[in-house]
Amino acid sequence: MALTYKEMKFSDVLNKYNKNTVYHDKIIQRRLGNWSVADKVDCLESYFRNLVSHPIVFADAAECLSWIQSNDKLNEDSKQYYRDRLGTGHRFVSLDGAHKLFDVIHGFVNGDYSYTGVIPCSSVKPGETPKSQRFENTFYKDLPLEYQMSFMNATTMTAVYEDLTAQELSVVFIKLQKGVPLNDQQVRRANRTKLTEWIMNLADNNSALWDRVLKGERGAQSLAGSGDEEFIAKMLLATVKTWSNTLAKKSNKNFNLRKCDLDQIYEAGIEIVPMFGCDSPYHAPEFERVARVFNLYSSVVSELFNTTGKTPKPLKLQSKAEQWMLWWAVEYIEENGLTIKDTNDLYKFVQSLIATLSAKSHKAFAIAIEKAEEGEVEAPVESNYFHRGLNLPHQATQRQQTKEKFIEAFEEALKTSTCVMMSYAAAK
Repeated sequence: MALTYKEMKFSDVLNKYNKNTVYHDKIIQRRLGNWSVADKVDCLESYFRNLVSHPIVFADAAECLSWIQSNDKLNEDSKQYYRDRLGTGHRFVSLDGAHKLFDVIHGFVNGDYSYTGVIPCSSVKPGETPKSQRFENTFYKDLPLEYQMSFMNATTMTAVYEDLTAQELSVVFIKLQKGVPLNDQQVRRANRTKLTEWIMNLADNNSALWDRVLKGERGAQSLAGSGDEEFIAKMLLATVKTWSNTLAKKSNKNFNLRKCDLDQIYEAGIEIVPMFGCDSPYHAPEFERVARVFNLYSSVVSELFNTTGKTPKPLKLQSKAEQWMLWWAVEYIEENGLTIKDTNDLYKFVQSLIATLSAKSHKAFAIAIEKAEEGEVEAPVESNYFHRGLNLPHQATQRQQTKEKFIEAFEEALKTSTCVMMSYAAAK
């Protein structure tokens, strides 16, 4: 692989590598904008102290296209990928260091954050002692001119590939992250599969949901850690009834939600184009159904409010039991053509069912324990009981058992309840 290294001043980097010329491939890369101000300041200070050794890495779209046309002529997917990039004016594809480029360097010039720290002055005449100055919460525009020039004269290494196929972009990106390892979901999404794009679009179109179901700002279960996409992938595994081709023997009844299962559905789609073609493992009608359920689920959860205080506040749905039971309820509602009149009433209705079923389950388990101790029956397996199954959605058998018990109770309660949250034609 041809790789050209070059040390460049920030002024040249800003001019050559910007959002007009550099394509940030969201299918491969981590999201931009997730570095804290402290992270940005720390990185900028490291640049001023010449402590940043890793280059900002790109692929040259024009050179890569030229190489493919000469050496890999049958790779139409790669040709089209680079033609698309060049067609929108993007000469380069970002492979590593996008946060340093856009969030730190461009971000400081654009006034996205202020800097606290020392800046060495590069405007020193021959024979003069080098000087520096400390700044407190200072934006670029407010720096004295000579320190603005110091910023522009700071340097970073760049590295440009000129002979990568589109498929190799993912490989190189993953290898470049060894210093700051990708989490499992970030590795999955970096593989070139249309599933990544499908899930990413569904996540982006339901952005209001994520504050309600994900944890904190950092970690694998956060938005920054692609927790939104893993959330959708798990719901997909637990809901799709029919897969095709290499996944034809799989269904929601036998798919667990572990790393190997999630990896499998992504890997099955590598280099499959189009997504729902005859060779695809993905079954279009099922994916369309899951998308409808997910959109309704997102709408419901995004409208939930905690009304116990003086002022209603958005309700965070971080209990796994509530997340899953509400999902099954919404799936039932969507498939049976029901209409939700009040989302908060639906939520309370589901909560009540969970509490009732859990209480009955605990009681039944206690009775079974007593009978086992008396030698009447074998010792019960707790995971087969509703109250325990609530916490085992990652296990296919327990998840299916719990779902069936919940839906049975949900359906029966709808027929007899005076709850006015929905109008429906009772399931027959």
